[in-house]
Amino acid sequence: MKMTIGIIGCGVISNTYIKEMKRLYKDTLYIKAVAARHYENAVKTAEKYKIPCAYTVEQLLADEEIKLVVDLTPPAQHAEINMKILQAGKHLFTEKPFALEMDKALEILNCARAKGLYVGSAPDVFLTAPQQNSRLAVDSGMIGRPLYATLNM
Repeated sequence: MKMTIGIIGCGVISNTYIKEMKRLYKDTLYIKAVAARHYENAVKTAEKYKIPCAYTVEQLLADEEIKLVVDLTPPAQHAEINMKILQAGKHLFTEKPFALEMDKALEILNCARAKGLYVGSAPDVFLTAPQQNSRLAVDSGMIGRPLYATLNM
């Protein structure tokens, strides 16, 4: 049985998420709806990827068929949107960062625990080989003691 999901946020990153979810998880996930702060962006994304419903955020959260919501909104909105998702009784997967402040992240986690909901985040950017190799080079002293660092990705 497929899990019915919704996506909030129809910016650039949503293209990658939707394409890859449809490719990699076509047997386990059903993307029923997308929502965006600007409804017309949800309509365009739904049409582009043949997703049945373009919703407002409120409509998506009210849809009882949707069990998990993927939050692809800008980082400054994550804490607020993530809390709304959980308060609507839905599991949550959010793009990084989970929240901008530690206390907000803890509130989200505590809410999820209290409601028996799962939460996940996208740490893969920080756990991929280039970033981990950079960390190894610094931590092991391989490059000496850095005075300054810049990371581009």
